[in-house]
Amino acid sequence: VQSRGTLGEGDLATLGNIGATMVGEGEAYFNGTRMPASQALSQAGLKPLEPFAADQAALISTNAYAQAQAVLLLEDARKLLEWTDLSYAMGLNGMNSSVTPISVPVQSMRP
Repeated sequence: VQSRGTLGEGDLATLGNIGATMVGEGEAYFNGTRMPASQALSQAGLKPLEPFAADQAALISTNAYAQAQAVLLLEDARKLLEWTDLSYAMGLNGMNSSVTPISVPVQSMRP
């Protein structure tokens, strides 16, 4: 599965690759090693999915992959904001400036 990008509303190609792996087709990475999907599932202690009726459509007719990527990006942004505050404080301190304006007591007085 490609690590970036999506096409269209439903992430068809990406989810198709994931769905194929879930049924034991194609290839997958397991513990950093590329191998047949059936072998990866077996080593993980999982049985291949046996889709029934409209399960195939449910596997690919969603934007779950794009949503998952968005959640990961949101978490990265949250971590970046934490480091930004620290970096700013260190910069102020390094230039012999006052860090009082960004201290918790001062910031807690603001609405």
